[in-house]
Amino acid sequence: MVRQISRLSSLFGGRSLLLIASLLVLAVALIIVASFESQLNQNIVDSLRADLEAQSEQVNNQAQHRLNSYFNNLRFLFETPPISGLSRAKNNQGIDPVDETRYGQWRHRLETIFVAFLQNNSEYEQLRILSADGMELIRVDRRGGSVQVVEDINLQDKQGRDYFQASKALQQGEIYTSPITLNREFGKIDYPYRPMLRLATPIFDDAGGRFGLLIVNINAGELLTSFKRLVPDPIDLVLTDGEGYFLVHPNEEMRYSRDLQPELVWDKHYQASKTLKRNFELVLDSYHDNRPYYAYRRTITLSNDALSGRLTATLMAPKQYVQEMAVSRRISVYTFMLAIGGLFLFVVIILGRSARNSQALAKEKAQSAAIIDGSKDAIIGVDSSGVVNNWNRAAELLFGYDADYAKGHFINELALLPEVNLAELVSKANQGNKTLNLEAVLPMNEGRNVDLSVSVSPILGENKLALGVAVIMRDVSIEKQAAKKIQLVNTELEKKVAIRTQELQKASYVKSTFISNISHEMRTPLNGIVGTLNLVRKESLSERQERYLEMAEVSVNALSALINDVLDLSKIEAGKLDLDISTFSPLNLVESVCSSMAVKAQEKGVEFVIDVVDLRCQSIESDAHRLTQILTNLVNNAIKFTEQGYIKVRAFSRLRETGELEFTCQVSDTGIGIAEENQAKLFTAFSQATSSIAGQYGGTGLGLSICKELSELLNGKMSFESHQEQGSSFTFTMVLHQGQFKLMAPEALLHEMTCSVLLVNQAQQACVEGAVARLGGKLLPGAPIRDWLNQDAPVPEVLPHVLIVEQRHSLLTDLDSLWPTLAATHKRLPRVLAFQKSADGNKSLQNIELEYLNNPLLFSEFMHKFGAQKSVTGVEPSQSKRALSISDEEALCVKGARVLVVDDNEINIEVAQGVLSELSLEFVRATNGQEALTRLRECEQEGLTVQVILMDCQMPILNGYDCTRAIRAGEAGEVFVDTPIIAMTASAMMGERDKCIEAGMNDYITKPILAERLQEKVVDWLVSVCEKADQEVMLESQPHEEIQVNDEDYVWNRKLALSRLMDNEVLFAEICQMYHETTPGQLRELEDAIAAEDFEKVRQLSHGLKGLSSSLGAIQLQEQFLSLEMEAKMKNCDKLNLLFGVIKPCYEKLMERLQETLENQDEVQNASAQT
Repeated sequence: MVRQISRLSSLFGGRSLLLIASLLVLAVALIIVASFESQLNQNIVDSLRADLEAQSEQVNNQAQHRLNSYFNNLRFLFETPPISGLSRAKNNQGIDPVDETRYGQWRHRLETIFVAFLQNNSEYEQLRILSADGMELIRVDRRGGSVQVVEDINLQDKQGRDYFQASKALQQGEIYTSPITLNREFGKIDYPYRPMLRLATPIFDDAGGRFGLLIVNINAGELLTSFKRLVPDPIDLVLTDGEGYFLVHPNEEMRYSRDLQPELVWDKHYQASKTLKRNFELVLDSYHDNRPYYAYRRTITLSNDALSGRLTATLMAPKQYVQEMAVSRRISVYTFMLAIGGLFLFVVIILGRSARNSQALAKEKAQSAAIIDGSKDAIIGVDSSGVVNNWNRAAELLFGYDADYAKGHFINELALLPEVNLAELVSKANQGNKTLNLEAVLPMNEGRNVDLSVSVSPILGENKLALGVAVIMRDVSIEKQAAKKIQLVNTELEKKVAIRTQELQKASYVKSTFISNISHEMRTPLNGIVGTLNLVRKESLSERQERYLEMAEVSVNALSALINDVLDLSKIEAGKLDLDISTFSPLNLVESVCSSMAVKAQEKGVEFVIDVVDLRCQSIESDAHRLTQILTNLVNNAIKFTEQGYIKVRAFSRLRETGELEFTCQVSDTGIGIAEENQAKLFTAFSQATSSIAGQYGGTGLGLSICKELSELLNGKMSFESHQEQGSSFTFTMVLHQGQFKLMAPEALLHEMTCSVLLVNQAQQACVEGAVARLGGKLLPGAPIRDWLNQDAPVPEVLPHVLIVEQRHSLLTDLDSLWPTLAATHKRLPRVLAFQKSADGNKSLQNIELEYLNNPLLFSEFMHKFGAQKSVTGVEPSQSKRALSISDEEALCVKGARVLVVDDNEINIEVAQGVLSELSLEFVRATNGQEALTRLRECEQEGLTVQVILMDCQMPILNGYDCTRAIRAGEAGEVFVDTPIIAMTASAMMGERDKCIEAGMNDYITKPILAERLQEKVVDWLVSVCEKADQEVMLESQPHEEIQVNDEDYVWNRKLALSRLMDNEVLFAEICQMYHETTPGQLRELEDAIAAEDFEKVRQLSHGLKGLSSSLGAIQLQEQFLSLEMEAKMKNCDKLNLLFGVIKPCYEKLMERLQETLENQDEVQNASAQT
């Protein structure tokens, strides 16, 4: 067949062959389609009838199976002894003559059997014994989820019911089966509907007299549902009783038509259109536009009764379903035919294409031969044995051999390249099936050489086997000469780049050194000025001196900001800016910064809005100081360039699909805006939009430039939108990776509470309403209250739970005057919050108990108003002055302590002493590191101790770093080797803190030094020194035998603890119990704080656990918690984790011993109580 088609393809060509094949396929397809269509519908209908018949058989089998189960259960109940015992006792004056059992006893036993049966058979709803005259004697019902015995007073007369009339004539052993009807109680249908099947059998006494009936009520709902489960979609099941009433129907409203809609019967609803086969016909739904169905009907026999004992199950398939099956079969068959036809045509096309390819191949061979012969590269073909079979014109010109001569020779016989063994290369290419590349030199006449690039490539056949080798040689003499020239040029450029790189590195080093030096030199005198002003502030001053001092402080603050901006920009450009990454609350930071700056805006009459409603992160890890710097610059600019309208600071977060968090701060204003032509240079250092703006508003033009650079350092970006005379919007977005943030779950503090907001400014109104919605509150329009206060409407019917009103608004006064009216008409009055600016005082009202909200709204304060706890997470970015408060215990540690101040600037020494003077300290001074060592040696000789050293870093003769190393090495005396050293440095370069810690210093503070910050540092370290000294004294004060404790006593020295309590066993037991109950929770908090790197919380918890362990006599844990406290002050996370890993097993060992002790005490107490 294939050969014949191939011949046809050569005779008629591809197109003719395809046309003939297509016509042949079409003719065969038409014949198949005609035969298929003539039998399709009949086959589907026959198949449908068989399916419906099989499904109806399943329904019948299910019915007979369940019915037999019901009959068996009825017979089981009939055979129970109380059935016959009742009749005997009834006929013998209430006493059974067989065993003298009373009638009541038989009745109770039967009721018990009935209850147990119903409890174990969920389909059964009711069991009854009826007397011969139809009166209920015993009745047990299922009610809801319980089974109950019906009391005599509720027993009913059933003489008139159809099932009693039909059952009273039954003979011994016969069973009556009722039609399935809805259950009725006292003549009314129960709801929800319960279809009931009733079975009855007669009870006769021993004399053959009719005693009564045993009747079982079965909930047929499960039976009917089981029928429907047997029928798959889209087949519908219609179940009718012997009179044609519907029991099951796809339309739920037509169920139970005998009881609910007697007019609905099969013959009225469906009309037979055509009988197709036995029990199989086409019916029309007369209620739905004569919709046709194929219906298969089967009779289900329940009993011998022609009416009540027959059910008819009709399985109906819509005619549309048959049509859909026909379409489905058509698609399957026609798809198969199309695939076969397509495959046939594909074979024909392939054969035709093969013929065309053979012709094209001959043409391509001729073209390839022409291309090879015309190539400038010398191309030599060699077969697998090494014989030349192709030699182009370029080879003739290069080597001087004619093609006729070269062909037929072995390639090694031609001696083409003296330095290259071409025969060996050809053999390797043949064997390895890979291309070999090399460079060679061909000597020519007159001493001239030609540089050649040689490629030896295998020629592969269709089966990937080598048929030969192609040797291609290209003259690359010109390229070689050009490469040499390029190499010379590159060598010269590399030398110039190396020289330039050295110059740039030197310039970078000079710049870094300059920044470091200028940072120190500028901050040192500034520190003296700031410190001196702080000292002057403590003196008694006249009003004029106070004003002069305030002017000086304003100028110093401005100078400090300018110096910081210049140095920050320089450090950023030099790559030396240090980031201090810590965990803090972004909500606290934003609110703290903005609330302090809002006052200035409000003084200008500009509304200030803080919107943090969509900020859903509790804490983030970043540089809080730099984030504050960005936000401060943006808000300062907005205040500077906005004369009217409002300024809005919006902070929000968004969780990306990747798990990262976007933290965004947006500062918008209604200020002067920026012209489009000036926007390009906005982030350029020392530039402003126009010179007139610089003249009118001042400024250096550094703020936005620094903001942009800082935002990039914080893994963020800065963008803005601005329109002249309309305002600007600056947006800072920072991306935080997983583990760098902690999300905050929203608190529904206003759940089920309503709130109305009456504010003048629409931006503030929207912000407050957003806060209410965030806390789960529901907003009520404020218009009804406003209209009522304006006497334009009656008293509102519904009042909110919370009412927020502008304090300056006249509506607040009106509301106060009409408050009694509200109290008279409403049981619940709203909670009133006044929106108050910082400059406003509290408003005096007669009737309303007013609460206050800050303007601008602080979301944290708003939450606190409604029960949320104030956050303690994060940093306090504001540097507002506060008085140092220390405990009495800390005051004892600080008083009289000696501090060595080392600084080459006398002013700075005076400032430090002045700042610390209120702590009742003693001071030693030194102006360089060498002098500091001398002072320490003198103190050691005089028997004086120095508790803390304040060390400047850059000093003449001996700098602070080397001085610290000398102290740690013992050059100042062994007594001062562990003395805490706090670095006081004017350098803020990146790595400065690490440099100080590496030198051996304990802590770090930058200049200009804030008074309260220095005081905190010194107090913390003095307290730690004091606690360490107390620990050493305590250990030294113990008797020798108590110091040399064994391992068990080291874990828990019970004797030592008792001696401290004067051997008070009762008190000691209470302390043990307290330690056992409270410390596990504290230890878990400590572990969480270490994981969160919350060093202050670690310090506090370690301090408390140290004291508890000391009271208990746990010497080992006391020392370990002391070490943990010291490392928390150093903020050394790695050591904290290491120490906690050591503490945990020691703690567990102590708790085991405590548990044993407490259990022994309990046993002793119990024994005492018994005696």
